Amino acid sequence: LAIDANVGKWFTPTLGLRLGYKGIKNSFDLKNGYVSAIADNKFNEHFIHADVMWNMLESIDGYKETRFYNLIPYMQFGVAGFGGFNKDVEFGAGPGLLNTFRLSNCVDLAVDLSWIITRGEVLKLNDNTKMVHFPSATIGLVFNLSKKSGFDRHSTVTPVVVPLPFTLDQYNALQ
Repeated sequence: LAIDANVGKWFTPTLGLRLGYKGIKNSFDLKNGYVSAIADNKFNEHFIHADVMWNMLESIDGYKETRFYNLIPYMQFGVAGFGGFNKDVEFGAGPGLLNTFRLSNCVDLAVDLSWIITRGEVLKLNDNTKMVHFPSATIGLVFNLSKKSGFDRHSTVTPVVVPLPFTLDQYNALQ
């Protein structure tokens, strides 16, 4: 079990940004190089990250305030630290996929699949490990604290109709 806490902001219905922390106490077995829960080499994994999120269904099907399911791919960038076993800190990045299911106006169920990639030298597993991969699956709740209803699409705004020909008197009246 791990902690995964995020705070985010949607700038448009399709583009958002979130900041987060992901952490877990883990260990790995030096004999085979795999992470396991029974080894004595314990360490804490910490990942502080920023995610750029794109709501794919809102982009394809248009904005719907009452949409039940959202498919949100994202790219995460951050700093990974491995306290306890090794005090080194490394840059980490990776893709993710957030699936949200609407439960009410302000609460969604979230299933978040992500994959953090960082340098392998930081854990010193063996000499030929160049990259370390940390896949994760998280289930939790999303709370929309300041959800505003009634987003207006640009296509519903009535355009200004300029009469043609536009005379000099009409131009001067606008000034």
